[in-house]
Amino acid sequence: YYYTAQRIMTIINTLMLTVIQVTMP
Repeated sequence: YYYTAQRIMTIINTLMLTVIQVTMP
């Protein structure tokens, strides 16, 4: 379960960075 949680956190961080880059060019 720890590996899955870590993978989910990585995906969330990537999505957040993408949203920030799109919102604040």
